[in-house]
Amino acid sequence: MLEDIMNNRKTENEYLAGDLIRLAEKHGVSTPINRLAKATITVYILHSTCWLTTWREFVIDFALEKCGFWITFLCLPIYAVLIYFLGFLLISYTKKRLNW
Repeated sequence: MLEDIMNNRKTENEYLAGDLIRLAEKHGVSTPINRLAKATITVYILHSTCWLTTWREFVIDFALEKCGFWITFLCLPIYAVLIYFLGFLLISYTKKRLNW
């Protein structure tokens, strides 16, 4: 997906979820969960391709240097939950700002 974004091509998300949503709209079917999934993946991709990736790499490199491989490896699930929570906060903040 990152290569697609960097080369201004459609991502798998756009092909799969986007086509499904367009087809459902054509036939008058509502697809709120697919829309939510597409929006969530799109927001995650956009955020993860910029500052979040840099931050993630910094934290993992720092943890490897200070704590070693096994401690870092065991703490990655905790770090992943924190990243998803941060993403949730960013989406909530964006929705409030845009009055969605």
